[in-house]
Amino acid sequence: MRGRLALFGFAMLCASACASDVAPTPAPTRESFATALAGTYALTIRLDDRCSSLANAVWQYRATLSNSGVYLSMKAVGGGYSEPTVVGQMYPYTDSTARFIWNFADPEMPVAGTQLLLYGSSDTAIRNGTVAGAIAGTASTTRDANNRCSGSHAFTLLPSSD
Repeated sequence: MRGRLALFGFAMLCASACASDVAPTPAPTRESFATALAGTYALTIRLDDRCSSLANAVWQYRATLSNSGVYLSMKAVGGGYSEPTVVGQMYPYTDSTARFIWNFADPEMPVAGTQLLLYGSSDTAIRNGTVAGAIAGTASTTRDANNRCSGSHAFTLLPSSD
């Protein structure tokens, strides 16, 4: 009899706990992470010290990450770009990391100013909406196109309100 009372009490306790209105939090997906990261950022790229012969050591842009499903397309304005120009893709993962493919390519139209040309990739962590890391790749500029410099180029993407 005691065993049945104890079992009945335990069942009542479990029933009240299971009747809670709190739903379990769904696990994040790559798509939900991409949606959360879409927006406007301040992008700063600092070239490797070995690239001191290039026109500028630091490049600043206003970057927009647009959700394209499981990746985000990155467009930049500034640093010689007067119109939003696709400069890379970001592939976010559910563990708060991302892989970037950087492709600051030769412009199709002649440019008035000097633009960064940067090809490479980076794997980095995302913390509080801020992304920072190193781009393993090759840099040059439209002014120094034949002077390519391989290195580890630092970058930061800071959320922007505009």
